[in-house]
Amino acid sequence: MSLNTKTRMLSLVLTIFLVLILAPTATAANIQSSPDEASTHSSSVNETIDVSQLVDVEAFQAEYRGHIQNIGDIETWTIGPNQFGTMGQGLRIEGFMIKLTGDVPADMHVKYTVHVQNEGWLYPVNDDSTWPTDGAFAGTRGKSLRLEAIHIKLVDENGDLYPGYSIYYRGHVENEGDIDWVKNNGELGSTGKGQRLEALEIKIVKDVPETPEDPDTDLSAYLAAIATYQDQTDLYTTDSWNAYQTVLNDNVMDSTNSQTEVDTATQLIVDAQKKLVLKPTGGGSGGGGGWTPPSAPTPTIKKEVDLITETNGADYITINNSNSSDIQIPASGLFSVSNLQELLGTKSVKALKTASLTTSSSDDKYQLSNVLFTCNYPELVLNEKNASGQFMAPDGVIHLSALKNDLQFTFYRTDVTVSNVTTGIEKSYPSINMQSNVVSIQIDMLAIAKKSVEKAEATKLPTDLTTAKGWVDQLPDGDDKTSLTSRINNVAKDNLKAVSFENLVIPENTDAAKLAAVKARIVSLIGSVSYTLTPSGNDYLITLTPSDAPEELTLTTTFFQTINLLALDGVTVPDVEGIPATAVTETDQYTGTITWVETAGNSPVQFEDGKKYTATITLTPKTVSDGSNLVGYTLSGVPENTFTVAGTETPATHPAESGVVTAVFPTVIDPVEIAVKAAETARINGEPNALTFYSLHNTAKALVTPLADGPRKQRFQVRLDLVFWEYALDGQLARQQANHQNELDSYSFVTYLDQVNTNINLLADSPLKTSLQDRVAVFRTLLGLYDQEYSQSSFYQFEVLVIDDAHKWAAVDGPVQDIVANDGNGCQALTVKGEPWINGWGGDMIFDTFNITITKGAATLIYPLMVMQFSTPAFDIALDNTSPKSADTPFNILISGFKDENGDLLNGSRMVTYSCASSYNGSVTATLSVSQTLSFTNGAATLAVTLPASTDTFDFTTWDKYLIVTVENSTQVQWFKTQN
Repeated sequence: MSLNTKTRMLSLVLTIFLVLILAPTATAANIQSSPDEASTHSSSVNETIDVSQLVDVEAFQAEYRGHIQNIGDIETWTIGPNQFGTMGQGLRIEGFMIKLTGDVPADMHVKYTVHVQNEGWLYPVNDDSTWPTDGAFAGTRGKSLRLEAIHIKLVDENGDLYPGYSIYYRGHVENEGDIDWVKNNGELGSTGKGQRLEALEIKIVKDVPETPEDPDTDLSAYLAAIATYQDQTDLYTTDSWNAYQTVLNDNVMDSTNSQTEVDTATQLIVDAQKKLVLKPTGGGSGGGGGWTPPSAPTPTIKKEVDLITETNGADYITINNSNSSDIQIPASGLFSVSNLQELLGTKSVKALKTASLTTSSSDDKYQLSNVLFTCNYPELVLNEKNASGQFMAPDGVIHLSALKNDLQFTFYRTDVTVSNVTTGIEKSYPSINMQSNVVSIQIDMLAIAKKSVEKAEATKLPTDLTTAKGWVDQLPDGDDKTSLTSRINNVAKDNLKAVSFENLVIPENTDAAKLAAVKARIVSLIGSVSYTLTPSGNDYLITLTPSDAPEELTLTTTFFQTINLLALDGVTVPDVEGIPATAVTETDQYTGTITWVETAGNSPVQFEDGKKYTATITLTPKTVSDGSNLVGYTLSGVPENTFTVAGTETPATHPAESGVVTAVFPTVIDPVEIAVKAAETARINGEPNALTFYSLHNTAKALVTPLADGPRKQRFQVRLDLVFWEYALDGQLARQQANHQNELDSYSFVTYLDQVNTNINLLADSPLKTSLQDRVAVFRTLLGLYDQEYSQSSFYQFEVLVIDDAHKWAAVDGPVQDIVANDGNGCQALTVKGEPWINGWGGDMIFDTFNITITKGAATLIYPLMVMQFSTPAFDIALDNTSPKSADTPFNILISGFKDENGDLLNGSRMVTYSCASSYNGSVTATLSVSQTLSFTNGAATLAVTLPASTDTFDFTTWDKYLIVTVENSTQVQWFKTQN
């Protein structure tokens, strides 16, 4: 047999043994419990959680803080699993925030949602996409709404439950007391009951994976459930017992069953046990009406001290600081471990030892909860009763309206939680049977009262005054009570005299609000000390009671009302050309100034299209001088983000109790600007359909025309006028580029462009005016180039040294730059060689084209230019004599002035050709075309010519042909008639 197998068998035997020992205790405890009392306070889907075996995470923790009734925001973070909130003070948690701190995994996040009074779940339970995350606030402030239930979970980046870790949380709920642990999105609290959540504890634990080498079914819980009610048939009604036996018989389990089957059977058995009905055999003490087993021992067990005195009274009894009629006695304070052992008897002692309640460690503490008890003075008990007439203390606290010197409490059942304050490990043991045992309390109330009065006299704190009054109120009427009351009142009077009742803050200017503010101020000074208060003109008269020598004090009061006119009027909603307001509309409560900035941080003089503006409003509360005790208004008490401004993009924002309000408005949009811009954009994008462009232009014009005369209308009008003529120019330029003919109506353009420019010059200086002037300048420069090409023929023909693109570009760019530089428009020009153009006039000539890009600022136009001819430098020819020429008589042609590629007179060789043609540029006669290489000196050479014999007519006296001379690398053609 393996070691693991032996260990598992030994564990199973030990489990059964412990279950049999614990059976009497659990049985007796459940005798006193009704089915209703056994129900959980968390969601019905939550399992009952035993956290005793969990391993707390040390590397990181949860931290949490929040907003509590009458206290407000708690600034200090509570480190889990310590308690956040209050107990026994009746104060609701209104909101909280949770974050993870320490060595937190990078992809781990904490998310949470809350159920709020009157509002329900603020964030849907089934959709955590909107849940507050990692320190965000969940709940409300300033609405006095309680939290009623919560969900919390750890998630990864994908929103799934984080593997390997769990988040546990428990709390304290109104009328329910301490609620057991729930985990991982379980529901803590209640919905539909109107019960507030008062305290919260959170801890993160590392999941303990199931041990793969020990797959045996765990029967311990199943066997414990069966043993709990073994042999108890005489305690319950026949019908309920038989029903229970049926469930037992239907759910017999052993080690061959799966763990799921065992767990399901165990739950069914526990549910059936809750339905067992006790036989009605009599009532309990103090009118409790509960059943008590006849054989149960009822010894009287005292606390470890026989008398509660002024030295230890605070250890056992608490006077509620907000209500001296609520006296609290924690049941845990009435017992120690040895008390419980003595109380429960020999068998129960063994059970308690098994439960580890006996310990030698001073770090071990225990807490009683879900206590059932009765009292010999039931009329003093404030706790609620169960169906059996027993008082219930869910949080383990007994609440009394007054004390008696001979109090006795009979205890029936309690839950016990043992915790180690060093390690944080806890174990919970439910339903410990206390067997109707009695605890008697003897209280030296006079000594405690005197001690508490002495403390109040020393500290003068309102909490100590309340405690002192609470103890003095327990005393019987007489000299001692009168004397101590007088001493309390003297302290209270000193406190009242020491402070001012001026400048109290009230929510509204009513007598009721003023009275409430005065009372709140009084309570903050004297606690629950009794008094009478009477209005007297603008002041109040206060007398402390009871008193054998009443002294009436006058409380001189003034008040500031919290501003409640929250809609801020007079803030200009930004619109085109609107003027920013500098002040809000003045009210009876405040004045306010406004400063504006646009997105770039500049302060506007007027609002402009396309810009976004933010207003910062600074409110100044007013003072009042009307003879009343209202002296002014205040921002104190104004919740955050409650001032409103009309027309904002998002709600206005401001901190709590602040008059500095930020209002962000939407980007300014001008419908006229949009229409004008549409026409301009169509032209810029080269809208090919003229009907489309003119439709857009007419739409914009229809919006501009009815505008009031002024700068805005002027700006729109000149923009429409200019874009109209620019679009017309674009069309004519496109035709000119296609046909390279005179297509521009330059006269109309010049005329109307002058009118547009005159209107532009009337505008105020601005970037828009500059851009419009730049567009006009570019337009004018283009018209100037057009005039040079077609009217002045400046680009008809150029002489170049070499016929190539570089020399052609240089020949054109020079004049272009001269024209642009001297036209006075201040434009720049860029010349780019275009594609060759084959003429469309029926010939086959090829012409050179150039695109001239004219720019100024952001304005640009392109002018298509065509050059008719590029030629090299001319040279001269002459005959060597003037005598008649014939085929029989050779003669010379003298060439002079011929230049090379550098523009110098040629010194070198060139091929020279002479030929005959019908005209100077006509067809060359095939019978006469002779080429020879000549040597040039200083641009001169002699060409020997011999005319061939021919049957054609070559009588030079009557010859009508041309003799043509051409030179290699020259475009020049020279000619003459031979007879000349």
